[in-house]
Amino acid sequence: MRILFLVHRCPHPPMGGDRIRSLRFLEHMSTLGSVHLATLCEKDVSEESKRTLGALCSGTTLVRWGRFRRWIRGAFSFFMGKPVTEGMFGDPILKKKIRELAKKESFDVVFVFCSSMFQYAKLFDARRTKIIVDLVDVDSQKWFDYAQKTRGWRKLIFRSEGRRLRRLEQKIAHESDFQIVVTQEEADLYRSFAPGDFLTPIRNGVDLNFFSPPEKVEKIPFRAVFTGVMSYRANIDGIEWLAKNVLGRVRESIPDFELDVVGRDPSAALHDLARRVPGLNIIGEVPDIRPYLFRAEVALIPLRIARGIQNKVLEACAAKLPVVASPPAVEGIKAEPKRDLLVCDGADAWVETLVELFSNAELKRRLGTAGRCMAERWYTWENQLKKLDEILMKEKRLAKK
Repeated sequence: MRILFLVHRCPHPPMGGDRIRSLRFLEHMSTLGSVHLATLCEKDVSEESKRTLGALCSGTTLVRWGRFRRWIRGAFSFFMGKPVTEGMFGDPILKKKIRELAKKESFDVVFVFCSSMFQYAKLFDARRTKIIVDLVDVDSQKWFDYAQKTRGWRKLIFRSEGRRLRRLEQKIAHESDFQIVVTQEEADLYRSFAPGDFLTPIRNGVDLNFFSPPEKVEKIPFRAVFTGVMSYRANIDGIEWLAKNVLGRVRESIPDFELDVVGRDPSAALHDLARRVPGLNIIGEVPDIRPYLFRAEVALIPLRIARGIQNKVLEACAAKLPVVASPPAVEGIKAEPKRDLLVCDGADAWVETLVELFSNAELKRRLGTAGRCMAERWYTWENQLKKLDEILMKEKRLAKK
């Protein structure tokens, strides 16, 4: 089987939920046949990443993605009535290289990771090539959710982006052979506006061995942790809300309480917030998040906007770390509140829960153990990727039209 894997960001190093998922899919596909990777890269690809991807792939097409140029293309796409995100990922150099690739090589499958990369799949003859699209989340709904949390001109822009992405998602349902999303909840939402019988939910998994804590762990008392890409709007919003509404009130009862925010690209506004809010530590990008998970007593996931499965929840559970999360952060995760993790809605509930949790060692131990068991039961990558095999082996459907 010859596969072209199209992904919007270089999957290695696997930092961030989308890169973890895309790398796992790529690794698995490499065991089934010959895979050519085509991707955009925000930075120069390291030699380590080149070696890793080279070992997995028969060929790679890596195109540097200019920050300034992508915003120009996004603005042009907006004025042409298309999604901004589709324009941002619509790189002419990558399109040229894929056209050349399509002339030289034939592929049994074009695997598209995220809706904004579907534009490249259209460079292939859909009558001969099976096209599979992993939407991951229903991105249009995320922009509608952003609009609900925003006012003024941003609200109009976000709502417009949601409508345009929804039209693209409907087009994908009609013009691709099979679609994938990350949860059954996302599948139900997608089918509410794009009916069809060719959609499969494939949940994210977690590397249980990688995130297993060492036998002897030196915890920092009253330390919490949040992990995530800190240029992502939903992560920024969640941390800002927690810092302004919860952190100070918890420190009134627990003066030593601190929160480490670990993840790449923290904004200047977040650094400024940390200077004004005692106990908020913006760590930034690190080569390995595990030491920060292992040294913390609790993981906090205060997302007010979230879609699909949050890897940060799974990773914290795999590390046997008690998790306190907002309702949107655990939607789609097969966890039982109060047994596997704690769910809080509203500042008062967050403050009360954290003060109680930090004073109850047995509760922390029990939640950590239960969360790990939940991850082991439902979220091994091996179990999730069996569904991917089934889709890759299915016959084309569009050829029958």
